[in-house]
Amino acid sequence: MLEGEVEFTVAEETITAATGTVILVSSKPPHAARSTKPGKMLTIFDPCGLEGAMAAFRNLSPEQANDPAIIQAISEQYDIIDLSQPPIPTLIRFYSLLLAGDADALLSLYQGEPLINTPLDGEIKGEAAWRNFVKGQQEWLSRRDAKATFSDIIISAQSIVLEFVLNLHHNGEQIELPVALAADRQDDKITAIRLYHSTWPLTGEHVLRSPLLQVPAVKLSEPAIVEAYMVALEEPNLELLLSLFNDAGYVREPSGAKFRHSGPEGRRDFYNLVVGSGFGGGVVLHHCSATTDYHAFAVEYICDEWGKVAIAPQAGLAVYEYEPSGKLVAVRIYDDITPPEAVK
Repeated sequence: MLEGEVEFTVAEETITAATGTVILVSSKPPHAARSTKPGKMLTIFDPCGLEGAMAAFRNLSPEQANDPAIIQAISEQYDIIDLSQPPIPTLIRFYSLLLAGDADALLSLYQGEPLINTPLDGEIKGEAAWRNFVKGQQEWLSRRDAKATFSDIIISAQSIVLEFVLNLHHNGEQIELPVALAADRQDDKITAIRLYHSTWPLTGEHVLRSPLLQVPAVKLSEPAIVEAYMVALEEPNLELLLSLFNDAGYVREPSGAKFRHSGPEGRRDFYNLVVGSGFGGGVVLHHCSATTDYHAFAVEYICDEWGKVAIAPQAGLAVYEYEPSGKLVAVRIYDDITPPEAVK
């Protein structure tokens, strides 16, 4: 800050940055700066690109600056979102509100009867069941000294997907549990929430989770890079799979950072295990619901075939993050699906 002060928000944390304050933040999680008073701030973007949005906004005439369509077009081009738009602020605080036991704030998310589905609890429907769920979650999270980090959000007109990492003290050790929250939206309210995470880090076992959604009659619209990925995964075509990533791209398994495979060799080792010749074929994912913006595509799916082996239909979610050139930056998986040999 060169002059004045600005309110700076990173995920759930907000600070007032006075003159002389220096803030270092990665491109994730989502962050925002706002001020109601004149001031001056020096911002350095690395990698570059977002400065184009600053120039575009600066060059608007007063009439253009008051045109929502023009503002929206610039925002979409540079992946700028309004974090203050309901229900986003409450969803970002989802785990903080669970830890606080604030059932009323969480109930305020819903249009109509509250509905949530989780890997461990199944479907929770209705206000009474929801309040019991919040109370149980507060106790469960508190006993494990849980700390939730909000890491990313993908927003579309019909749905919102958020990614969190839960750090838990569980069974005498510190574990990391990646969690994805998929919410069906109706304007500024939510009609249903589905949580996705592996149960392996918690119980040492994989839960067979029945499908939560149906495959739509009309194929979902998908980014070209995701369509190519699905073709390569199903055929399978290992070299095509590997070619879809940028050099630093990674794939993360549901059990967290210990199972993150980066770089060409790390990705090759992972996909050799997934689509290796021992399975006699690739992995088939039937897409049910998609949430997409200009940097990522989140899809809820049903998996019922691995190689030439039919497996019990199971629910999952994956996030495909990509750069403007179209190459994959990351694939993050949220399910409990295991190879056929491990299916009992």
